[in-house]
Amino acid sequence: MVDGLCARGASVATTARDVAALAPLVAEHGERVHPVALELADADSVDRAAADIVRTLGRVDLLVNNAGALGATGPLLDVDPDDVAHTVAANITGTLRLIRALRPAVPSGGAIVNVTSGAAARPGWAAYAVSKAALDAVTTVLRAELAPEGIRVIGVNPGGLRTQMRAAAYPDEDPATVPSPESIVPVFVAIAAGDDPGEYVEARTWTR
Repeated sequence: MVDGLCARGASVATTARDVAALAPLVAEHGERVHPVALELADADSVDRAAADIVRTLGRVDLLVNNAGALGATGPLLDVDPDDVAHTVAANITGTLRLIRALRPAVPSGGAIVNVTSGAAARPGWAAYAVSKAALDAVTTVLRAELAPEGIRVIGVNPGGLRTQMRAAAYPDEDPATVPSPESIVPVFVAIAAGDDPGEYVEARTWTR
């Protein structure tokens, strides 16, 4: 996604728990990419990251909430409540805190994208399923509340992609059989350019 946005002239703040992991993007795109340390389950980290992003970019035309935690899978009541709390802290509480902190920097015409999942509310996926279902509700509420200000709020389901989280969830799956993350970049680029595909969109089947 960073590559696709930078290719169109955007300046991008991108986050990771360890900013060293972002070095290849910085090396490729230079000053267009600003690496930011972020741990969504840590309130102080979220606040620091938001302040850094605003200080660097000034205006946030597109906020993509893509980071999150998988947590333990299995029946919900079999999962340690502490694991549930950590997953919810990252996927819901931390995400909401980041949106709240960056909201003043999002102009009319801007967009907030929450990356959801087909596993939302799916039995056997424990806190991840609960947190993604909650993120869908957050999207619904914020889309209505921010519409009068000209801010689009959109839930994007990327579908199964070749990611580390996918590999952890499906350890026996051949990654070569799963699409790459680059395959869904067009929907994010279109949203950045002003498109509004609606409250919820399946990235793999989206067309303009």
